[in-house]
Amino acid sequence: MGKKLFILLTLVLCLHNYKSKASNILNDSIAIKFVRVEGGDFLMGSTIHCDTLRQDDELPVKKLKLDTYYISAYEITNEQWCEIMGGECSIGDKKLPKGNLSYIDCLKFIDSLNVRTGKTFRLPTEAQWEYAAKEGINNKKLFIYSGSNDIDEVAWYNDTIPHPVGAKMPNKLGLYDMSGNVFEWCFDVYNSYQDSLNTNNSYLYVIRGGGYNREAKECRVSRRNGVYKTSKKPEYGFRIVYVGSKEEAEYIYIPLQSLQIKNTGPKYIYWCIFLVLVCVFILYIFLRKRKKNRMSIKQNVSSINQIPDKSANETNIGKKTIDVVPSDTPVSSQPLNNESSNDKHDRFSIDCDNCLVIGASVRGKGHIQTELPCQDNNKYTYLTKGWGIAVVSDGAGSASKSHIGSKIVVERATTHFVDVIKEMKWIEHNVLPSNEDWAQIAYSVLRRVYNDITNFAQQKNIAIKDLGATVIILIHSPFGILSTHIGDGRAGYRDCNGGWHSIIAPHKGEEANQTIFITSQFWDIPSFRMSGHLIPESFIIREKVSGFTLMSDGCENTSWQISQMDRNTGKVCDPNQPFQKFFAPLTNTLIQFHNDRIDANKRAEAWYTFLDTSKEFSKEVDDKTLILGIIL
Repeated sequence: MGKKLFILLTLVLCLHNYKSKASNILNDSIAIKFVRVEGGDFLMGSTIHCDTLRQDDELPVKKLKLDTYYISAYEITNEQWCEIMGGECSIGDKKLPKGNLSYIDCLKFIDSLNVRTGKTFRLPTEAQWEYAAKEGINNKKLFIYSGSNDIDEVAWYNDTIPHPVGAKMPNKLGLYDMSGNVFEWCFDVYNSYQDSLNTNNSYLYVIRGGGYNREAKECRVSRRNGVYKTSKKPEYGFRIVYVGSKEEAEYIYIPLQSLQIKNTGPKYIYWCIFLVLVCVFILYIFLRKRKKNRMSIKQNVSSINQIPDKSANETNIGKKTIDVVPSDTPVSSQPLNNESSNDKHDRFSIDCDNCLVIGASVRGKGHIQTELPCQDNNKYTYLTKGWGIAVVSDGAGSASKSHIGSKIVVERATTHFVDVIKEMKWIEHNVLPSNEDWAQIAYSVLRRVYNDITNFAQQKNIAIKDLGATVIILIHSPFGILSTHIGDGRAGYRDCNGGWHSIIAPHKGEEANQTIFITSQFWDIPSFRMSGHLIPESFIIREKVSGFTLMSDGCENTSWQISQMDRNTGKVCDPNQPFQKFFAPLTNTLIQFHNDRIDANKRAEAWYTFLDTSKEFSKEVDDKTLILGIIL
């Protein structure tokens, strides 16, 4: 009866507000209009033979084929920028193209727009930009400028100020200001057409179209410029490409919070009632489900209650300050505010603002028999505002001092990545880096960790190969996950529907026991690969997640689908998929830990015992490390 009443009220409220919402959508939102650019073949470069102004980098002309895409009809305006990034715009400035932007600034806007709308946007590639400027498949006549040979018809140039977007004539596709007004950043690194593999200018990025304060020759459709991605000038702006279905492509509506606040009226009373009903319904479902599952979860909790407490001084569980790690290399900065970290490497349990993270490293049966130390190490550090970093390192079995190497890896990697997060201000700006920037950052930071290990080995007169260890880094945020790794082990995440997915694929050779370590001699080899994967390998999950995990290879046989016969080839392959039935009960148990406020020491000890003595792991020869986090 309760469900039927709820559904009925929902339908009534939706029908009551449908008409007003549909009729006022343009008044309640900022619209970014997109133009469909039909894919096809085109000649990229200076195709007008009589053009005496063409530059060397516009040649040779090359034939390209592009798929259909959608590009914004206008350059991004001040009004749109202020809505997404914050700030205020005067009435006279709202329709002006946003200028004084670096390449990095554009990526920050796009990341925020993607989060705000739940859709996917990016900068156009250079080929997409030129194809659109040349009017795509509609290009029956070669124009010097976008849409005309008369620059005054289509472009603002030789001026002192920018002008509102769309004030000049568009090209045949309906695109305005492709020539003049502001330069437009493209996605690509700037390289010569003569050698597409040239990396001499790898720090320069393409910018096209000319600006309001430049000469006419700068506004030609084939004119190319390369500038540093950190460069900012008043004439540097951008437009965006939309990645999605054609049904959605004509307009993208961005709700205006300010207008929504001002539009008070009777319909908001109905919505308040609706929200109250939603909360009551959710509470009813939650209480009912909790009561139903309490008996099954109670068995797990009861076993934990039998574990004797450890003193806080012995375990340092849930401590709200990060430990100061002795190191032979200096720590470059102090921790962020409200940081918390596990001080004891083998086990921890930490309550954060909206998450619970638990982990442990346990010596394997083989190392117990041979009286070797545990070669695994782990560390988790919570920062602030839903950001945290987890690190797992597995020492090489053949390396005599790999337990020291893995310890250095987790400590130094944590320190360096925290420094990067602070320096890049990702938390303050609520953004994730681009895929390209993250790959470069991860490479640089891990190279720094490698240098730390090298310095340690030299100071202690130790062979660097004796410190060999793998590494997995996972940084979680309210907007997704950043990850990078070298070697084997697994990492995955839990989506908002409760399903678990893999993030990384282990770096393994042809032999089963073959892998690579951060101390391996590959750093000076460009684009080094193993088992077909780039090393180091970095990924970004751009969606909200409800959990994450990372582990050494000692845990993968129980928790991961790692071996399967390929029917097509007859060979054994690695599906690299988490076992849902393994993680689901563990996730429920952590949620119950949080709800019942189980002591952090007990949680950590229970986790360690689970990895050490449970039937799933007790016979494992290798060391075992498993970190599991839930986001509430």
